[in-house]
Amino acid sequence: MTEIEWVPRFDYPPQEWVLVDVRLPDGPERAAQQVADRGGRQNKRYAKAVYSELRHIWKDTYEELGEPVVAYVPHVRRNAEPLVPTSVAAFWREVPCERTLEALMEAMSQPLTNPALTRVGEPEVSAVELPVGPACRVHDVHLGHTGWEQLAMERLEYWVLSPLYPAELLQLKATWVSGTVGEGMAKLVDRMAASLTCVRRGEGEEPRPVLDAPGSAVIFDEVQIGKGLRPLAQHGFVTLDRGVLSLLGSDRQVIASAPVSEVTAWPVRASLSTAVGLEIGGTTYNAAPGRGSYPAAFTLPTDLMRGHSAPDQLFALIEQGGGKRR
Repeated sequence: MTEIEWVPRFDYPPQEWVLVDVRLPDGPERAAQQVADRGGRQNKRYAKAVYSELRHIWKDTYEELGEPVVAYVPHVRRNAEPLVPTSVAAFWREVPCERTLEALMEAMSQPLTNPALTRVGEPEVSAVELPVGPACRVHDVHLGHTGWEQLAMERLEYWVLSPLYPAELLQLKATWVSGTVGEGMAKLVDRMAASLTCVRRGEGEEPRPVLDAPGSAVIFDEVQIGKGLRPLAQHGFVTLDRGVLSLLGSDRQVIASAPVSEVTAWPVRASLSTAVGLEIGGTTYNAAPGRGSYPAAFTLPTDLMRGHSAPDQLFALIEQGGGKRR
């Protein structure tokens, strides 16, 4: 990697975020070890599962001469890829237009030139002032083509006119699969940008895990949701965000929602405890986290046992939020 004298640095939350150190050849291994160090056999398996994605993030950032990069590895393991839904990284970039804030905003408002991406709607483009310099903030949603499916991706970028390198721009970039994280992710990235600074190499350039992220959402994906014997969603979601539990359908529309403190939960014995019974607003639902990824109508009990950890985590979160378990 080309040595750059001034290195970007930003703060990030210590919970659920890991540093993927591009300065070290074993950066992905160290990041995976942070996941394993959360304790327990489940997190050791989780670390092995996320390693390939962490290595991909490390490789992409390294090849683009970026640093630092942090990745969001939620405590509750997702049942569908990506297991690491969000990463935030900083780069020094060549100027794509005249180096003024007005020209930057005009350039970022133009249609995407990458044929693999299709932008959904108009981007949010605005001028902001950061401690490191004036910046153009761009927030958009686009469809990424993976070869066998389309993923709706959200992207939040800051393009900073830093006086340190007059011929370049400082870019802070965050991307995530739409719907995999709570609505607060954009606000969290805004707070990371507000902490963005540059330090001389060797004088403490590592990002600091000091940012407080209260009320971060917990999302269970690939959830089978039903009411009695009537199925409501095959690829649904259960979210806990700011003290509210919500059931979302496969289209991410709300099926039911209530404060966690008003929810009652119990294990559904007939499902070998892979499903959770939920009483929300006086109506009973059943939700099976992770079961939506099974396409077969019949699954062997040994396969069903794989879902045990997610219901246990859901029970714990409901009890922590003041809900009842019976």
